[in-house]
Order: sequence, then structure tokens, then C-alpha cells
Amino acid sequence: MALLEAFGVDVHVMTITDGELSHPQSTLITPERLARIRRAELCSALAQLGLPGARPEQLGVPDTQVDRHEGAVARRIAALLRKVEAAWCVAPWYGDLHSDHEAAGRAALRACRASKVPLWMYPVWMWHWAGPGDPRVPWGDAARLPLPADALALKSAAIGQFVSQLHPWGEGAENAAILPPDEIEHHTRRFETVFR
Repeated sequence: MALLEAFGVDVHVMTITDGELSHPQSTLITPERLARIRRAELCSALAQLGLPGARPEQLGVPDTQVDRHEGAVARRIAALLRKVEAAWCVAPWYGDLHSDHEAAGRAALRACRASKVPLWMYPVWMWHWAGPGDPRVPWGDAARLPLPADALALKSAAIGQFVSQLHPWGEGAENAAILPPDEIEHHTRRFETVFR
């Protein structure tokens, strides 16, 4: 996003959920408060990427229930793609072994097929369960996108804005960070991986 913005390309962001159920057993944070925090963190991250005025379109689909709303999500994505005359769409990979990521990816695929917009999909959790040559991964469709040092620095600063995911809320597993350091390592490499 930082590179596109630097080249004068309009970047539009849509969020499907707020991830408000990441700490369902916690007595220190409610889902409603967590949703507000996550939305603020996203705006801070976009500002770090050079998109300070970005207003993400937030669908407000309940966390862990994207599959139940997949058709509506696909229609909303398609509507946004048409509205902004998108050159392409980037979405979570539908094989990521995370139910909301997979449903979001399938919805994006449907929307892009209907709108005839190219789709790039990025893995998030795949790095934890797949190894080289894993037959569940479409390695032949993978592309490696190098990140210049300045873009990587912006990306790292943006990731740092998601404090609610990077740091524990308090003691106990119910308040643990959901993005441990080994997960973040995959997202701070000098390249991005997408499936096209």
C-alpha cells in the first residue's frame, strides 16, 4: 500500500470484521471495546503507510462468522471494485486454514470474477503449517514481491500499531498476544508473497 500510494495510486481498504473475538475468555477486554481499539489501530497503521486520510470501508461482519455472510461480503467487495474502477484487488488467501480469512478470500474471488478484476491473495497463517512443496499450497501461482528498505520500514511501523494483537492484555492464556514474534517475522521479511 505504501508503494502504491507513493506512485500516486489510489488505495482503498475494506475490513470485513474487527477481530473482536480474539480474546473471548478475557475479563479485561470486551469484544465491543476491542472492536473500537482495532479500528483505531487500523487507522494508525494506514497513517504509518502514508495513507493518513484513508477511511476504511468497514463491513462489521461478526468475527468468526464471515462464512455465514459470504454472499453479502462478495457483493460488497464487487460494489467497491466497480465504484473505484479497481485495477486489482488484494485479499487473504482462501486456503489459509483460518475460517474468516478463507471466507474473505472466497468472497473476494467471487467479486473479482464478477467484476473481471485481477486478484492477488496473501497468506497469513500458512507460514506456520506449510513447508516447501506442501501440496495444499499453490506454489506455482506464487509471486515474490521485493520490498525496498523504506517500504519495509513503513510496513514494520504499521504492524507496530496493532498493539492489541502484539502484546498481552494481562496474565493468563486468555489475555495472551495473538501475534507472537515468530508470526511477525513472516511479515517483516524483505518481500511479500502473493498468489495470482
